[in-house]
Amino acid sequence: MKPKGKDIALIVALCVTAAAGIFVYLNRDYLKVIPIGCAYKAKALCAGLFVQGLPRQTIEAEDANFDPAFALMRASVDEKK
Repeated sequence: MKPKGKDIALIVALCVTAAAGIFVYLNRDYLKVIPIGCAYKAKALCAGLFVQGLPRQTIEAEDANFDPAFALMRASVDEKK
């Protein structure tokens, strides 16, 4: 019996899900430090904006994005308060 398109799609989906699960399991220690990275980016952004008076673009380009993982983290600042 030849596998049909749905069978192949199911097998591929199961393999992708298994690979994603293995990746998350092997990198679980890295997942624990994500909040620390978010806090550091927020600290660097706020210190640059409010203490040093630098423009946000400069801070994000030079200080807050020294690690490529920081590019994945979005930060917002309410400058009116």
